[in-house]
Amino acid sequence: MKAFALLLVCFVVAGASPVKALEWPLKYEVEEGTVSPDGRFGIIVFHGEISPDGEIEGLDEANYLADLKTRQVVGRIRGSSYFWPHNRVSLNAVWSPDSSRCVVLYHRRWWFEGIELLEIGPSRMKQTNLRGEVRDSLLKAGKDLEGGAVAHFDGCLVRIGCLADDNPKAFEDRETHRVFFTGTYDCKARGWLSADVRPVTLSQFDALLEVVSSWQTGPEEQSFTPDQRLNAVYQALRAIGPVRRFSTLRSQQRAWLASVGPPEKRRRVQVEARIAALERSLWTR
Repeated sequence: MKAFALLLVCFVVAGASPVKALEWPLKYEVEEGTVSPDGRFGIIVFHGEISPDGEIEGLDEANYLADLKTRQVVGRIRGSSYFWPHNRVSLNAVWSPDSSRCVVLYHRRWWFEGIELLEIGPSRMKQTNLRGEVRDSLLKAGKDLEGGAVAHFDGCLVRIGCLADDNPKAFEDRETHRVFFTGTYDCKARGWLSADVRPVTLSQFDALLEVVSSWQTGPEEQSFTPDQRLNAVYQALRAIGPVRRFSTLRSQQRAWLASVGPPEKRRRVQVEARIAALERSLWTR
């Protein structure tokens, strides 16, 4: 009886799915761009064909985290609703460098629909919904604010950014309010360290958009060079100010530039470290 009770407890941990092997579902394939850095895990989704009447036979909207080496399912992603082909919803996966954590982002047209943190342990997959905090913060700032979300790992921290406005169709006869959400979730402490929404001007919005855009692809598909990413985050910090703070940052940046040098491999490491330091500054007032 004690052994049975212990086994039961292991399977009812809140927010967790057992990593006990499940069969790979029929008509499921690995979604492009969702494979972990070590190549072991990926997100699999239903792939179907559209019939002449516009229906997809056998449609299943559930998404799963899968072990690509054993071709077995690790766990089902609760609240998922993506399938292929889908012309209104997109799926993106952002992995931690050690492949132990993943943030899955779902977007529908102009706004994010889901932000799910998946953590892979030796005996279970744990899922945490991060969407609620972001959505609540935006609602407090304005009921019609919508926008896309991005995620970035900084050690055990997950940085979430969202540029939102209340005029996604850009009607010229309508006043537009724009905001920038920044939040930090601590995976070890299992809680939000910060969640902040600040109003931004159009020029600030455009500058921040460059930084957000540089986060939307993984390292292998990175369309921004390290120097472009460095310049984007520097210009974003310049745009959002304040002036006194940027004056200090400019002096620090000049000193850093003077210290950077060859060989190229060493310079790349220095640039990546500087990008990370500047990006953290976006998460503080």
